[in-house]
Amino acid sequence: MDKVGIILVNYNGYKDTIECINSLQKISYKNYIVIVIDNASTQIPTDTQAKYLKENSLYYRTARNLGFSGGNNIGIKIAKENNCNFVLLLNNDTTVSPNFLDALMAIQLQYANVGIVTGKINFYYSKDKIWSAGGMYNRNTGVTTQYGGYESKLNSSMRRITFATGCLMLIPMEVIDKVGELTETYFLYSEDTDYCQRVLDAGYYIYYCPESIIYHKVSATVGNATPIQERYMMRNNLYMISKYGRVKGIAFLCFFLFTIKEIIRGRKHLKPTLKGLNDFVHRKTGKI
Repeated sequence: MDKVGIILVNYNGYKDTIECINSLQKISYKNYIVIVIDNASTQIPTDTQAKYLKENSLYYRTARNLGFSGGNNIGIKIAKENNCNFVLLLNNDTTVSPNFLDALMAIQLQYANVGIVTGKINFYYSKDKIWSAGGMYNRNTGVTTQYGGYESKLNSSMRRITFATGCLMLIPMEVIDKVGELTETYFLYSEDTDYCQRVLDAGYYIYYCPESIIYHKVSATVGNATPIQERYMMRNNLYMISKYGRVKGIAFLCFFLFTIKEIIRGRKHLKPTLKGLNDFVHRKTGKI
């Protein structure tokens, strides 16, 4: 049985992280280790929390906040040191179903050239509603579409996709050895989209597995649709287009039109969007 290194990046979310580990201890797949990267949290864990984390995971605290990519990259290095054959990126604000990892591993072992497998991610507080059932990244428009909602033929079908959220990614170590680790210039958001494109460009496939189910509290670290989130997403989406857009001028135009429509609909806000655009124009990367 292949060994899996499950990486949880924690930032001020000790209670969530411990709940996630508790659910992992009940899974049917047994050959795994839990790696917790405490990403320079500003809060201090209680003595009970610190003791639990050190006893139930390989616990590593960074000297500074390295962002999603940087934290996971530290976890990947620790997984390599512990002879893991696979790495599982898993948001710390999730809980998992008992067979979620068996289902992901079955896809990895059944098909050739599998680069990433993700699963069905339901809302933690509305467990019958799907937050993510895989997605697609359109290099012609720069727009990422993530499928969700309620059960449907699409959401219940195993299929190839071009975007898997970093909330749940099972990756063979040999793919990481070939493709490399996550790009750290984004700091937050789009690093998963970027990694998916790199995996596809290296000749691998990405699969969505509906039998693998987890539950996600959604944006517990940053908050949902906050100004900082919108700013990062605007900036980093533009970097994605500059890197992967097929006809960049058309892709930028399509993305700007899409963004304007989102602002008109009230789904995005003008001020953080303009700040993200300004960051991109001035070539700012990393943490804002």
